[in-house]
Amino acid sequence: MKTYTGILFDCYAVEEKIHLWLLTKQGMQFFHEPFFPILYVYGKQVASFVKWLEKENALKENPRIVKKRLFYSQKEIKVWQLVILRPSVLAKLKRRLFAWQDKVQIFHADFELAPMYLESKQLYPLANIEIQANMRHEILQIQCLSSLSNIAESLQEIPLKYAKLFLEKPARTNLFQNTLCLEADGSLQKFSLQNKHFLAEFFTAFEQIQPDCIFTEYGDQIIFPYLFSRIQKENFRNFLDRDVLRGSRRILTQGKSFFSYGNIIYRAPAYPLFGRWHIDIKNSFLYHYGGLTGILEIARISGFSVQRAARASTGLALTWMQSKTALKKGYLVPWQKSALEKPKSALELLQADKGSLVFDPEIRKDVLPPHPKKLFRSGGIFENAAQIDFSQMYPSIMVLYNISPETVNCSCCPQSQHRVPETNTPICQKRTGIVPETLAPILKRREQLKQLSKDNHKAKECQDALKMLLVTSFGYLGYRNAKFGRLESHEAVTAYGREILLTAKEICEKQNYYVIHGITDCLFLQHNKEKITTEKIQNLCEEISRTTKITMSLDCLYSWVVFLPSKQNSKKATANRYFGRLENGTIKLRGLFLRRKDIPPFIKKCQQEYLDLLSTASTVQEVLSLKNEIFRLWKSHEETLQQYKVPWQELLFRKSLTKDASDYKTNGISKIVTQQLSKERVHLQAGQKIRYLLVDKMRYSAIPEEKVSGKERYAVKEYQKLLEKAFLEVWLPFEPD
Repeated sequence: MKTYTGILFDCYAVEEKIHLWLLTKQGMQFFHEPFFPILYVYGKQVASFVKWLEKENALKENPRIVKKRLFYSQKEIKVWQLVILRPSVLAKLKRRLFAWQDKVQIFHADFELAPMYLESKQLYPLANIEIQANMRHEILQIQCLSSLSNIAESLQEIPLKYAKLFLEKPARTNLFQNTLCLEADGSLQKFSLQNKHFLAEFFTAFEQIQPDCIFTEYGDQIIFPYLFSRIQKENFRNFLDRDVLRGSRRILTQGKSFFSYGNIIYRAPAYPLFGRWHIDIKNSFLYHYGGLTGILEIARISGFSVQRAARASTGLALTWMQSKTALKKGYLVPWQKSALEKPKSALELLQADKGSLVFDPEIRKDVLPPHPKKLFRSGGIFENAAQIDFSQMYPSIMVLYNISPETVNCSCCPQSQHRVPETNTPICQKRTGIVPETLAPILKRREQLKQLSKDNHKAKECQDALKMLLVTSFGYLGYRNAKFGRLESHEAVTAYGREILLTAKEICEKQNYYVIHGITDCLFLQHNKEKITTEKIQNLCEEISRTTKITMSLDCLYSWVVFLPSKQNSKKATANRYFGRLENGTIKLRGLFLRRKDIPPFIKKCQQEYLDLLSTASTVQEVLSLKNEIFRLWKSHEETLQQYKVPWQELLFRKSLTKDASDYKTNGISKIVTQQLSKERVHLQAGQKIRYLLVDKMRYSAIPEEKVSGKERYAVKEYQKLLEKAFLEVWLPFEPD
């Protein structure tokens, strides 16, 4: 027997065993241990279910009866405990859960094996652990030596070797015309995919680097399916995985398309490595918010492996965290949502389903010295304004008021003194819900990281990742497929939110502040009598925080702020499109061309120059004095387009497909572009992105990025029209009546 200590680098399931990789001072060490998950079932046809498992040779031992508690009612019941011998049967069971749901109640059936193993051992990814193992590296004993409460652990540098894999040409270019690039330690090596000795040359270089973490662009969608397919065809040894016990790969090229929050999302098939990390930055939601540090932070607190955390949605990670909380409290965890919405009358629906509170930006005609407010032709402009925000308002409400699916309108406290505003729905007084119990440590952790983030970039990436997790927590309360979702709890949060924002507004008005605009968790303010200062606003925020028990803080002070006009009514300002000059001279903006992903880089660059010019003016009068200068700048951009001096790469539009390429019928841009790609055997699914160039006097009005040669003449008039819109978006509000 030998003892090893190090960082838990990777954990995954291979049939009835869990494979672990430990990063020690001597390098990577491999270990394995049998793991047999446990299911709980009850119902009229338990015997039939057990017979099916026996037929599949899936039971390790005879079933036995134990007592467990139901999640919603807290009622203790007798259930059958089934220890699963072959975890691979669970995949088959997951596909049949709907077939069994009317015959038997099944609990813990949808848990992933690796996170379940880590939870059973009280471990988490990247923890410092100690393993005692025999000569065959079978784990005899394992224990955690670190604690999640130690923030410093998240900020430490992990000694890893990194490499980057990417294609030299656009990813959808025919692979035999492309080149695979391997970058590591400041050196770049290129490998032609046409070369029949490609694998031998590539893996020779790869073995010399021996990376622990590989970053790719389109690795899941294109690079790794190609590499594994070629490895199998040429019967070549797989050097990508460290784990030699892992079997051959199933090659998948088709991803999944799904609808989420009004958008069609495409998720490429996953190609994690075994014994190394593979992070596809084009297939990782978290990477765009927190980089690798943010992914590691979510892996630590969720219990998902690093590669799983990189690809999973924040909702999936949050659901597993809530499941762990439920397990610690001794609850049976259902595999699907089991609490239906209570029937409501039309009046009750009107009272409950209001959503968040919004005060639309107003255009004031009255003039109150010394800060005159003037009515402009489009939208609203305000000088010397402040923006104050509640910190993580909705998650804080869930924790503060104990809002969880099992606590709102619970059966045990019908006479509870804790009532939801407006609806008068009771909230449990006897137990803390799993949602607030899960969120409380995350809120505390994020606040600690936020305090460190000013001087520590890693802390900022960690707290940004946690912010996305907390944002998801509210949406999942009302999500129809969320395991721990319930519409009444979602409505309760918004009801408290409306009351808290109204309370904050009243406090502001008592101190002679005028609320320009408010939405959900923030307010834009002016003072009716005096100049706003940081000190005065901070005093105001402290009073709001004391009264509401949720932290309110100053977000920024504006020299001036512009709320852009509604497209339906130019005399009305909108809430989600604005920009303003901060007192430090920088511009803050929302909803402009500059923030949109579909706008060509050149147009965004031009709008940035207009805003940079406006930022030199600290008052509206100074802005108006820049009229001639900003018009000259706009005309110079028009001339640059007219003279074809803009590189075509800076004129590419980006668009997300709303349906599969073959489903487009009308001759719009999407069909024109996907039709050309189809001829190159590139078949796109709903949710995938296309980039294209608008061109003049050619067979097609738009050409996909992959087919642009650089000799085409782009459509000058179309780009000039778009440039004009970008210019007017920032200047038109300043043109007075």
